[in-house]
Amino acid sequence: MRTRTLAVVAIGAFYALFSNQLLAVVDLDEAVPTAPVYARETLSDKAITQGAEDGVDYYNVSDPGSANDVVSKLGVSFVANSRFYVRYTLTNGVLAEGHAAALVVDSGSADVIVSLGGSVGDSFIIFAVTATSAVDQTATAELTLGQLAVPASGAVGIAYELYSTPSDALYQNSSFYRRELATYIRTAASASASFTPGTNTADVDKGFSGFTSASIGELRANVGSLEYKVTSGILAAGDGAQVELPDIVNESATEVALKGDFSFGVWTLDDDPNCGSPDISLSIDPDSYDSATATLADFGSLGYSNLCVEVDGESDVIPSEEYFASAVPEPLFPSQLFSASKFSGAIGLLEQNGTVVKIPQITTFSDYRQRIVLVNHRDLTVDYAFSFITEAGVVATPLDAASGTLLPNTTLVLQADEVVSLSGGSRCSANLSADARVGSISVSTTQVNLLDGSTDTVVY
Repeated sequence: MRTRTLAVVAIGAFYALFSNQLLAVVDLDEAVPTAPVYARETLSDKAITQGAEDGVDYYNVSDPGSANDVVSKLGVSFVANSRFYVRYTLTNGVLAEGHAAALVVDSGSADVIVSLGGSVGDSFIIFAVTATSAVDQTATAELTLGQLAVPASGAVGIAYELYSTPSDALYQNSSFYRRELATYIRTAASASASFTPGTNTADVDKGFSGFTSASIGELRANVGSLEYKVTSGILAAGDGAQVELPDIVNESATEVALKGDFSFGVWTLDDDPNCGSPDISLSIDPDSYDSATATLADFGSLGYSNLCVEVDGESDVIPSEEYFASAVPEPLFPSQLFSASKFSGAIGLLEQNGTVVKIPQITTFSDYRQRIVLVNHRDLTVDYAFSFITEAGVVATPLDAASGTLLPNTTLVLQADEVVSLSGGSRCSANLSADARVGSISVSTTQVNLLDGSTDTVVY
């Protein structure tokens, strides 16, 4: 059971530490600039801005911090009282209401006013800059920008250009200096499922009522885990904070469907990988016991990611079975442009540890007589069963001797035509399965050629 007070403190400390990374500005002079990524599931078709030039609807994203801010070097030196023009151009995006675009040059060593553009829906803004003292080309130009509108898919690009006249800046003629970033802002799916399948083995020596030592315990197993979580560093469109699952999906209304055999044991979800403190019991179908349900919150925000089973060691017989989970997340709000990602996958596998022997050829050809010899070296009975693999056009029908019981410390000799009936051919291959550890039984075949009396013996 998780200690919730400590968990909240830990999570709060993590985001306090991580927030500094989220607030870094976009530096156009870096070889690979860090650029903001917004969760596409937080885009709303009720929060849009229409492009002034193309008439396209774009989706608003907001950052009250500095994730959308852009910095670069000025690029050209100027003497005091010089005037120049700085243009920022968005590609595939526009300015939204409340963008509050502002430019600071050389930490305030220049007077700056908006000259052209900058209206809601515009894809550009031009600043007139007057140097109040000499400004070096390496001085910084920093654009602060809060509200933008982005496309449903594809990246927003941004370009910084420096001009000598407003006309050149408007028509983008002969810039003195230019920097460009094609992926200034982009959107991405922010949540995904992560499966960590487990494999647990029911022990034949325990009558398949307990697990081998590879499991947590003889009576307890972690079948596997499923986590549904968001990616660190992706922002929510509404406030620019790290996106979280409650921002994008109705977790409690989303059902996770589990498939497998739930007819034995006690099935729970646990945040502890050792399954030591079950957090929630599954809702199991009482009619067929082949399915169970939980909510996405269990595997998501609550963190109950481990699928656990506990058996009683007596009446519970553990089968060979694979377990699956799937869900289609419910939208959080009606105007949500994209739903969170659906998922389907295998959580884990339960196996039984008996013996399987592959026999390449069994023949019922009339000129041969084939015997299959089974030896039980145990002091306990062993159940066995044959399954058959045929060539095209051949049909294998199991006969009475195809399954049965080997008494303790005995040898059983079977004729091939007592085990299987073949039509459309006279040979097949077979798998012999036995509920005993490897080495507890021996299998061999002896084939006699009735025409010349020769004998072939193969030990498996």
